[in-house]
Amino acid sequence: MRESTCHGKKKIYEVRKKWQIKIVIVTLTANLLLTTLYGQQLGKVLPNITLQGVMDTTINVKNIKAKVILIDFWASWCGPCFVANKKLKKIYAKYDRTQFEIYAISLDESKSAWLKAIDNQKLPWLHVRDGGNWNSKIANAWQIEAIPTSFIIDTKGVIRYRNLPERLLISRINSLLKE
Repeated sequence: MRESTCHGKKKIYEVRKKWQIKIVIVTLTANLLLTTLYGQQLGKVLPNITLQGVMDTTINVKNIKAKVILIDFWASWCGPCFVANKKLKKIYAKYDRTQFEIYAISLDESKSAWLKAIDNQKLPWLHVRDGGNWNSKIANAWQIEAIPTSFIIDTKGVIRYRNLPERLLISRINSLLKE
């Protein structure tokens, strides 16, 4: 009797180990797929982005003097963007503008809705608008499938990270500022 019990435990262990290996393989495949589909920009130099700002002036991301830049794709009609903006306001307040800046790219078609959202949420960073909604040239070029979507640009202008959670975002900003 005792042998069958031990054999049963061994069998369970072997099955569990096989499933763990399968899960690791699926996870690695999914990460590779996400990097391929959504992370094509990672590791590349930030391309030139010039879009219309709040005051009808063009703002070129390459003219931003901050050491670290967060490019944030959002829209006024996006509920998760509203939540993300609250978190970004806290992070933005921690840094001097020579250290960290946000270049927020709105997909809003409506200029008035975009301006109203900026005003209502009291968003103090740089705002530009492509205006094409999901069909905007910039959203397509950056393969934006969901918003909010953000990218961190390092001190050398290289796109380093995508969609970091708040705690990790602060940690990565601090690390990049030390480089």
